[in-house]
Amino acid sequence: MARFSQTFLQGLLQPSYQQGLFEAARSVGQTPGIMRMEQQRKEEEAKQLSQIDQLVTTSTQATAAAQQGDVSAVTRQINELRQQMNMATTVDQKKMYAQEIRNLQQLIPATRKISTNNTAQAIVKAEQAVLDPTLPKEVKDALEKRIVEMKKNPDAMAQYNSYKLDQWRTDKAQQEMEAQAWIEANGPTIQTAIQEGDIEQVETLVSGAGEFSRAAQTYVDSVISSQAAMDKFEENSMKNKIAPNTKVEEDLISALPEELQKQFKPLLAAYKQAVEEGWNGKEWQTGKRIIAEKAQQTLMGLYRNTINQIATSEYFADRRAERDTQETIRRLELSLEAPIDPADIRAHARILNPDKDDITQQDLDAAEQNLRATRNKAIANQIASLKPEEESEEAEPGTEDDGGFSTKIGNRVTTRKMVSEAVAAQGKENVVRSLKEAGATDGQIAALLGEDVSERAPTQEELITQSGLINPARARLKLQQSLEGRQ
Repeated sequence: MARFSQTFLQGLLQPSYQQGLFEAARSVGQTPGIMRMEQQRKEEEAKQLSQIDQLVTTSTQATAAAQQGDVSAVTRQINELRQQMNMATTVDQKKMYAQEIRNLQQLIPATRKISTNNTAQAIVKAEQAVLDPTLPKEVKDALEKRIVEMKKNPDAMAQYNSYKLDQWRTDKAQQEMEAQAWIEANGPTIQTAIQEGDIEQVETLVSGAGEFSRAAQTYVDSVISSQAAMDKFEENSMKNKIAPNTKVEEDLISALPEELQKQFKPLLAAYKQAVEEGWNGKEWQTGKRIIAEKAQQTLMGLYRNTINQIATSEYFADRRAERDTQETIRRLELSLEAPIDPADIRAHARILNPDKDDITQQDLDAAEQNLRATRNKAIANQIASLKPEEESEEAEPGTEDDGGFSTKIGNRVTTRKMVSEAVAAQGKENVVRSLKEAGATDGQIAALLGEDVSERAPTQEELITQSGLINPARARLKLQQSLEGRQ
């Protein structure tokens, strides 16, 4: 309810000029005049009390309307106060009305915001209501028509989109918690399966990851690459050989991110010192090999923990990147329903109907549909560019139209058929150079060229490739063939 100062109200009920006249009349003994003045004062006081009651009522109604977001009601009350101000008979009264009008005008921005929020919430509730299968058809039709009308309000649609995006983010936050739980539960199993060469187990875990499958594949890629490095550690372990070779450890550690290399420096220095002090080039000094071997194992343990942390970090980085892309897509999807600016519709209708003097509602509707179709097509293209390409159904090993082999180099799948065609057009040297520049290993290049690599046993990294399980079925088949060939 509007509030007014007691001093101001008292001034309205007993203006100073009235009091002065009353005192003057009484002082000269004009009793009949005094009575008339007293009657006039009472009539004026009653009139002013009525005006104050009306002002309070109007202001209270306007404030209540503002709290409900009813902009039109607030505007009506302001106009009513203006009319009352025109009927005011004193300067003080007019000032009071003018002040209250200013107070209500200051409520307009907040009222509009509440109105926008109310409309946005009404759209959300109406969309939920029309999903009720028990809703009568006439009610459903009325609701859908109302939704269309409400969505023509650009401010309400902006707030509606904000609501929907917040809801989407809440859902995604829950998914991220589930993603963390998944990697905590399955990460160790994946590591063990890769160490043991159990590709089928890896496939099962990745394919069963559901919405986390892409990030799970990134994790598998990283663990496979890390396992290749650990194999080198094991090959160089002093448990398997007599002569030490500290360069292997130095090379593996130097390949880590620079900020992670710092933690290895003291352990690597201790390991190298133990080797220098215990190995004379031909044999170990008594007791020194045990010290060097212990230092090497400590270094190996830290390295394994570090690369596992890197794999987990890449898993979450992939999840974040995927979430950011999905949020961009969600924003674009919501923008498909955004209303077209009426000024743009009218201008476009003029362009479409240059010979018409008067633009009809039918012309405006056609112009709006045209603008919306053009805009939404552009938005759909943006969405398509952000979505990953649909993966083709996996064929049986050896039946794919890829020349019999495919692998991922960088972020691109390259097939033997593609390389064969490129060699025919550009020459082998140019193709090999291009593949190396793209990051292909010698094993990948040899396989893509169809060269015989059977003289040496393929490593797990070459079988499954550095960049991922491009074709798990083929990777499993090649691994089985390789193991059978070694028997």
